[in-house]
Amino acid sequence: MKILVLNGGSSTLKAQLFEVDAALLPADAPPPAWEARADWSREATQAELQIHNASGADVESKQAIREPADVF
Repeated sequence: MKILVLNGGSSTLKAQLFEVDAALLPADAPPPAWEARADWSREATQAELQIHNASGADVESKQAIREPADVF
């Protein structure tokens, strides 16, 4: 089973994807398969994106936005 967690704030959006065995739910949350963060607090027309996956790959970039909804 895959579980997507979204946490939206006034100037950030955080997301995590978890993969768990539905038959054997763990007592504690497993590490995420990937996680991402978008932050537009420094400049309203630009989102800073950070993505990290379970294999250790990191991606950072900047994306032009017109409004916070563009981050989705």
